[in-house]
Amino acid sequence: MDHTNAFSSLSGMGGTYEEPAATGGTQSTPPEEPATPVVPELKDEEEVPTPVPPPTDTTPDTAPAPPVQQELKDDEEVPVTPEHTPVETPTPAVQEAEILEETVERVHKNTVVAISYQLRVTDAYGALIDKSEGADLFTFLVGGGQMLPKFEEHLMGKQVGEEFSFVIDHKDGYGETQEDALMEVAKREFEVNGVLAETILKEDAYVSMKDQDGNPLIARIDGVGEETVTIDLNHPLAGEDLYFKGNIVSIRNATSHEMALKQVLA
Repeated sequence: MDHTNAFSSLSGMGGTYEEPAATGGTQSTPPEEPATPVVPELKDEEEVPTPVPPPTDTTPDTAPAPPVQQELKDDEEVPVTPEHTPVETPTPAVQEAEILEETVERVHKNTVVAISYQLRVTDAYGALIDKSEGADLFTFLVGGGQMLPKFEEHLMGKQVGEEFSFVIDHKDGYGETQEDALMEVAKREFEVNGVLAETILKEDAYVSMKDQDGNPLIARIDGVGEETVTIDLNHPLAGEDLYFKGNIVSIRNATSHEMALKQVLA
């Protein structure tokens, strides 16, 4: 239905009505009764339109509400919740320093021990092989793999100032002498910058060498020939009983770093 025509019929109320001119003349007559408003007809399936209100912003305000601050009295302190209470924890450096300063009474695994000692062959009257005395102390980490297991075993439980003396059988030391440890190598293996190092090619001299895998080893010159050199790869103390004598100078706990590296750092 044309709503324009329906609404325009209301404009004749309270005015004059003019009928279209007929053939042969014009006639003007007043309306007999006021025009009746025309109500638009609705179809069967058509609903009466409902006025739609203007859109409003219904988006919720997502900004967090400001915290409510409570007023404190003059002599009242700000409360601190347990989860925000600062806790002081020692740094690794401080922990390491504390461990370094901590001394223990007896030798046990993972302690750093400083000793003075003498090493002789066979017994107290044997040839002196090595010594560490006075300011030149020998320091090692117990359980670090640096020392013979039997050597550490003899020191376990000893205190600072306590003396020791013991013999380690060659089987628990550097083992028996192995005949297959003797081998011949070409003289050119002892050249340095193309020149033969004749000064070191002497019987019973010890030289530093490397095996096929690049691992360092110590060899004793057993003989020198025209083209070859016979070397002995047995440990210098293989087949020898070892006599140790000395005393415990200091004991302390090893740091976690030292235990990880298996060596003394300070």
